[in-house]
Amino acid sequence: MDRVILGATGLNVSTLALGTMTFGDPVDADTSFDLLDLAVEQGINFLDTANTYNAGLSEEIIGQWLKARGRREQLVIASKVRNPVGDDPDSVGLSPRVILQQLENSLKRLNTDYLDIYFLHQPDDDTPIETTWRCLDAIVASGRVRCLGLSNFAAWQCAQTVHLANNRGWAPPTVTQALYNVISRAVETELLPMVNAYGLGTCMYNPLAGGLLTGKHGVGEEANPQTRLAYNTNYRARYWNDRQRTAAHQLCAIARKAGRSPVELALRFMLDHPTVDVTLIGATSIAQLQDNLTAVQAAPLSNDEQQACQSAWVELQGPVPRYNRGSGGGRT
Repeated sequence: MDRVILGATGLNVSTLALGTMTFGDPVDADTSFDLLDLAVEQGINFLDTANTYNAGLSEEIIGQWLKARGRREQLVIASKVRNPVGDDPDSVGLSPRVILQQLENSLKRLNTDYLDIYFLHQPDDDTPIETTWRCLDAIVASGRVRCLGLSNFAAWQCAQTVHLANNRGWAPPTVTQALYNVISRAVETELLPMVNAYGLGTCMYNPLAGGLLTGKHGVGEEANPQTRLAYNTNYRARYWNDRQRTAAHQLCAIARKAGRSPVELALRFMLDHPTVDVTLIGATSIAQLQDNLTAVQAAPLSNDEQQACQSAWVELQGPVPRYNRGSGGGRT
């Protein structure tokens, strides 16, 4: 599998990372171990988790696997802080108190004494970013975290944080994480130009739009009850609407015409992107993960396929005028 240097982190990572949000529920520990084994066997060296995933169970399973397999030094492990861990109200936010306690908890669950990347899972409007970042800088200095990242932050918030850290002489954010796929491309307007300008690494999640781009959901059909689009309210609100379902159906037809699977087209769109360093993939079964891994061996999208993807996006987006002029906007 191809590797890339992730922005200014200096980390040499696989272009696919294994997302582990499903570990613990609905994926049991044994299947999670199998998924981790296959991912590493196929060249993935980047694991993404969060303290909030299944109230810490995702981290626990990874920690058990690391203890059993002894692969810690060969892997890049990222976790996150900000969102609730189960029903614990003291786990929410980005105050120093929360960050220090949650980092300690994550390290313990993961059976490691450091994280390669520690992401802020989303902004915290109740805590000044300066207060948060002062704490994070001290954590980096302590060696418990190697690199800092921003997940689900707007472009202006990322830029603000870079300048804050640079002005204070603190460890800066070096990587971003955001939602991006062939039918959800809002990051192209400002976030992608920003990461190019500031040299940040990128990890993009939801490349299959929560399963909508797998070709398993026909137009007018209800979601398969075994899929996240049926039982996950966040994913359903995000993707289960007529416009995106129609666009997904068009892209599935484009893929099949080109002799590809819909999954292959969706993942190749990400893997071919010059500003996407890492694409996060998740799976609930070995078959799903193997499906995703085949995209790495597939040929890049042709010009015709790229244009068809762009046309589907333009139609989905509609005639919305931009507020700014000059650079920015489009597939940067």
